[in-house]
Amino acid sequence: MDTSPRFNFPSGIALVFLFGALALFLLQKPAIADNGVLVMDDKGLITLRAESRELKQILSEFQTQHSLVFSGLSQYPDKKITLSCTGSVTDVVKKLLKTLGIRNYAFTFTGERLIHVSVLPVSAAVETIEKPDSQAVRQDDGPFDSSTVMIKTVLPGTQGEGIPLEPNDYIIAYGGHKIRHAHGLIAHIKKLQGEGRVNMVIARDGVPLEFILQDGFIGVQVVTVPIHSQTLEKLYRDAGL
Repeated sequence: MDTSPRFNFPSGIALVFLFGALALFLLQKPAIADNGVLVMDDKGLITLRAESRELKQILSEFQTQHSLVFSGLSQYPDKKITLSCTGSVTDVVKKLLKTLGIRNYAFTFTGERLIHVSVLPVSAAVETIEKPDSQAVRQDDGPFDSSTVMIKTVLPGTQGEGIPLEPNDYIIAYGGHKIRHAHGLIAHIKKLQGEGRVNMVIARDGVPLEFILQDGFIGVQVVTVPIHSQTLEKLYRDAGL
């Protein structure tokens, strides 16, 4: 006869142990929001996890979590995205735009932080830029001892309008080159034709803003204007040029 002790646990106690073990297992897993698609790690990198998610939800999370605004995407109101990637905010946004098949866009930065993404219309017009104002670049008149390029007009339906650029913005760099004259801007636009993407730095109200745009046609009329060299050099420093 088997005299070894037997232990019969009531089924309710067994279920309690089972659910307790399951809860412990779930608590040990990394926490990821059930409804969220953006997760940031302690190194500042973000992960986008989208499985047939509506684009408007993804853009809403970018705006809520990173104060990042998108414009020019009204033609994709309910488009569903499937994408998984990790990187900086800028890198993840580029992959998202690539998934959408968008190749023409501009980024606006404040310092190193991306704050605005503009999807631009595709244009095939020819760049319209005024000749330099010879009186404006004279360095022996008045207190001005340097010059740069100022936007006079932004042409409708162009990259310039889509970014958006504004009259009285200064274009201080294009493709990594400092811009001091309108003819210099023209030369660099021609030289970098075919590069695909070109960065451009403007100054607005004393604050440098960087954009990434399509090479070639911008869609602005500009003029060379005098400026204090100290003011210009400060803009260069603030922009990291």
